[in-house]
Amino acid sequence: MIRREDTVVIGRILKTHGINGEVVANIDYDISLSDLTCIVLDMDGILVPFFLNSLRQRSAESLLLKIDGINDEVQASEIVNHDIFAQKRELDLEDNDEDGFYATDLIGYGALNGDIHIGKVTDIDDSTENALFILEDNSGNPFYIPITEDFIVCIDDEAKTIEFDLPKGLLEMK
Repeated sequence: MIRREDTVVIGRILKTHGINGEVVANIDYDISLSDLTCIVLDMDGILVPFFLNSLRQRSAESLLLKIDGINDEVQASEIVNHDIFAQKRELDLEDNDEDGFYATDLIGYGALNGDIHIGKVTDIDDSTENALFILEDNSGNPFYIPITEDFIVCIDDEAKTIEFDLPKGLLEMK
């Protein structure tokens, strides 16, 4: 069984392509999908491995994927708008620290600014050059904090909290 904490989102399936089951995908990491054993998709809350039959460059930003077992447009449409996950053990992520820690490992952690609880990490936005923690405040409203060591004071794995030292005014921008 593939566990969510053992994966990282690397891209997204955008749309179908043609009638033979190909899909168009964007990949956000500088990796070659052909080096992966499989890609992983979340199918109704269960992480399922899918094996690639072929892939080819469509444009500078997108690839055409042919996935084993998906042979027509109807089957392909069932995986459109799904995030593409890869197993962390297969990735050589240069942005992880010396301990093998990933920002995605912090999803679910409570967030403190000093000793004030400011919310909970619900996701990571790595769609831009500067990755962001997506946090949800006590009212359920999302806000963003840049992922940078400059803002992180400490991470307490036992308490599942991250203590930040945020610049004055950053929280008012939420």
